[in-house]
Amino acid sequence: MRQLRKTRYQKVEAGHSKDCKVLFTYNLYKESIKISLIYAVFGVIWILLSDEILEYIIRDIRFYKQFQTYKGWFYILITTIMLYLLILRRVKLLKEENHKTILAYEAVEHLAYYDKLTGLPNRTKFEDEVNKQILSSTEINKFMIAYIDIDNFKNINDTMGHQVGDQFIVYLGECLKTEIAEPDFVARLGGDEFAILFYSISEDELLKKMEEITNHANKSWSIDERQFYISMSIGVVIYPNDGDSSTVLLKKADIAMYGAKREGKNRALFYKDNIRDINEKNIKIINDLQYGVDEEQMLLNYQPQYNLVTGKIIAVEVLIRWLHPQEGYISPGVFIPLAEESGLIYKLERWIFTMALVQKKKWEEQGFGFLDMSINLSGKTLTSDINFGELEAIIDLAKVDFNHIVVEITETANISDVDIVIKNVSRLKKRGIRIALDDFGTGYSSLNYLKKFPINIIKLDRSFVGLINEDGIDTLLIKNILALAHDLNFDVVAEGIETEDQLEFLKTYRCEIGQGYLFSKPLPEAKISALLLE
Repeated sequence: MRQLRKTRYQKVEAGHSKDCKVLFTYNLYKESIKISLIYAVFGVIWILLSDEILEYIIRDIRFYKQFQTYKGWFYILITTIMLYLLILRRVKLLKEENHKTILAYEAVEHLAYYDKLTGLPNRTKFEDEVNKQILSSTEINKFMIAYIDIDNFKNINDTMGHQVGDQFIVYLGECLKTEIAEPDFVARLGGDEFAILFYSISEDELLKKMEEITNHANKSWSIDERQFYISMSIGVVIYPNDGDSSTVLLKKADIAMYGAKREGKNRALFYKDNIRDINEKNIKIINDLQYGVDEEQMLLNYQPQYNLVTGKIIAVEVLIRWLHPQEGYISPGVFIPLAEESGLIYKLERWIFTMALVQKKKWEEQGFGFLDMSINLSGKTLTSDINFGELEAIIDLAKVDFNHIVVEITETANISDVDIVIKNVSRLKKRGIRIALDDFGTGYSSLNYLKKFPINIIKLDRSFVGLINEDGIDTLLIKNILALAHDLNFDVVAEGIETEDQLEFLKTYRCEIGQGYLFSKPLPEAKISALLLE
């Protein structure tokens, strides 16, 4: 078993100690020369003056010889006292000087190796520690690195400012200090990224430890009476399986961390080679998406929503499609999460709202003003004051009847700041826009959202509708959801209706609006217009 590393909070590194010793030795030589010169000068003065003084005072040769002996003993006494005082003074000065030098080295070393905000070791210190372990490790003694990134941390900075963001980083740093004990090693790599070096631990033990850490930190964090829900995405690598240097290991841990974000965030994921391939593909999609909006590769389709009693179209849901020049149609399930991750979602949503509202105005002019239009809005835009404000400006320019506009917010969206979402949703409602909660029942916050958000409509997720049968527990659950919705005066829209049995069940339990392939798949504007004319 390799020797455990030195404590991570030791201030003076071996190299700095060596420098201090060199400087201390140099100062010793310097002071020794000073003392020798003082002694020599004093000795010369003593020899030249003491004999002349004795000859002037004592004329008798016998007394003169006797006093020469006394003079020698007196010289020894005086020089001994002088040397003692000189050496004592110089030693004190050397101690003070070298203490200041050591403190200066400690300050420089702390700046170079420790994070100023949290006091944790920084990336340089962490990489040094990893490289030390690589040099001292054997195949038996493996170690693991967990690379941590805070999900949606940017929302805190965007809504509350960087000063509040720094307070949260300090809070999380304290959580990690509490949870991580020696010999394991935690560092802040920069921004909202942290890393932990685990020694002599199995994969199961690491996952259990990371679960403890996330449970500790995932409690909602409050500041100025506002709550932020915190989650972490974690990428894990194993030495020597995943790399033979700190650079390679951290790069792969970063790749695994982004893989964890794609898998839905708030989880730990071990590095696999296919994750890198997926990342490279996603980077290409993000780059192509940047040009896709500008080069008019995006299309809007509209899925009709029917009154289940009358069978008439009463609304459409706006759905975006991407016709890539080389890849063909790319599913929204592929590019929408990447747009959110890269920040392109803001630009994409502004384009969607602009084009959809233009089409809504055309339908109103054609006599279809009764038609409701549902448009999806991401949690990222709802929690960004700047981007939400830009979207509001687009909405206000549209001369449409806002009473027939529905904005859908997704229940499964990772909403970090509930308060700002409530504020922005309320601003939409003041215009007459109604709010729908999409994917109802698939997340963990359904009832909480119903209680907090000013919702008008809930959309029953297709996963529930697909499980409708006569005796199953899912059918019982749907019955109670519909009853709850009616009691709370919510409208209900059922998604993904594909069979007559599903339709009859929903009609029986008073679900009045639905959409799905039983009625129509999403269609381009021309075909929707033709259906409306019928």
